[in-house]
Amino acid sequence: MKSAIKILLLIAGVSVVGHTHAQDNKKSWIPTIGGTLRTKFEYQTDVKNSRFQVRDARIGASGWLTEFVDYKLQINLSDKGKIRTHDLFARLHFFDNQFQFTGGQFRVPISVDAARAPHTRWFANRSFVGKQIGNVFDIGAKATYAPKQVPLTAEFGVYNGRNSSASDDVWLHNNYLYVGHLKFKKSDFEANVSAMTTKPQDIRTNMYDACLSYKYQRFTVEAEYMYKYFCESDAEPVHALNTMAMYALPVDNKYMQQVRFLGRFDMMTDDSSGHTDENGEIEITNAARKRATVGVTLGYYKKVSAELRLNYEKYFYGDNVEIGVSDHDKFVAELMINF
Repeated sequence: MKSAIKILLLIAGVSVVGHTHAQDNKKSWIPTIGGTLRTKFEYQTDVKNSRFQVRDARIGASGWLTEFVDYKLQINLSDKGKIRTHDLFARLHFFDNQFQFTGGQFRVPISVDAARAPHTRWFANRSFVGKQIGNVFDIGAKATYAPKQVPLTAEFGVYNGRNSSASDDVWLHNNYLYVGHLKFKKSDFEANVSAMTTKPQDIRTNMYDACLSYKYQRFTVEAEYMYKYFCESDAEPVHALNTMAMYALPVDNKYMQQVRFLGRFDMMTDDSSGHTDENGEIEITNAARKRATVGVTLGYYKKVSAELRLNYEKYFYGDNVEIGVSDHDKFVAELMINF
């Protein structure tokens, strides 16, 4: 708690200093302060449980130190009720911004849906690809190349491959997490492919991801598939799929500017974090499941962004599966504010 308060005071102090000085450089080094709040109500229709929850309360600062160095500092005041650091990185820009080098704590670019910031997500709850399988956040370094001649972005990163909050206790011996990512974007079509390898304990885990998205007028569709393989293990590989569609209807009044109608189908087979039990066997951390989601989002996008997300999720499990306490059929009403 004290650390979080110190960070907030630092952000405020930097803001004052920034406004005290003139814009000496082409790019202002006055920090931009921003934040996101997500608060929601969930009602599980099959077991009749319900709850209120603050899922995100992020605040941070970003800005430029010189014309070729920028940074981002962000903390989450309520990540499942706990205060956690989030994006903490500095980034170098070279060759007219075609090449970037990023160092610090940030998301590993293995999944498109996992990489979405809370205010850009389609649904109140993330997909299985974005939460259970591809949600990788770590400390490391990443190089990005985006030539202006072609609509292609290439990334390669090296990370600790451990819990980012335990970095002081991590010492590795040629056992890093490696990731590569390619993105092709032209007009309203986007294609992403990525690959990652890591060894969280005794067994190396390889992950591969592919995602296609297309926007046509008011319609947007997206499909993402992820494959996880456990090397030198008898454990079954993991398959995960996320398919989504959205229709955005413009609205012109003081309360909202858009109404979105959404549908999603996602699934996953039995998943493991890659850790083993006392017998050296892979432990299942997430049971196989399927889910169908429908939703309506009411959006306000003047000066700030605010969305009311109304979703219904229907889960499907196999026989004799122990269902997690939060993984039942549910109605979700979420209010998201971003500034």
